[in-house]
Amino acid sequence: MVAQLPAIITVLAVLLTIALAIRVSMLRMKFKIDPPALTGNPALERAVRIHANTVEAMVVFLPLLWLGAMLYSETIAFYLGIGWLVGRVAYAVGFTMDAKKRIPGFAIAIACGVGLLVITVLGLFQQ
Repeated sequence: MVAQLPAIITVLAVLLTIALAIRVSMLRMKFKIDPPALTGNPALERAVRIHANTVEAMVVFLPLLWLGAMLYSETIAFYLGIGWLVGRVAYAVGFTMDAKKRIPGFAIAIACGVGLLVITVLGLFQQ
């Protein structure tokens, strides 16, 4: 049987990433900046960085989410995953306003990622 709670978080993380990609496309059209250019308007540059950083973070987040859920606790992994998503949204909103305002959301997401790493390691040693 598939673990439903981490599956829910995975779908939400994918939807967030898609939404951020759509935002990049919309800003490209608004400012008439054609691919492959990534510069030309600060709002576009921040949106590109928000999207890229989220994709980069998912490479670590998703394996830890699933491993933590399988090896330790699906429920704890779920709540840490919710925290990671909240952190990523706060990061995106903050960074959209000003690059310095990204830090609280980044810190929340990192803390939740570290939590997932901890439960994964604990789960490995409990086996």
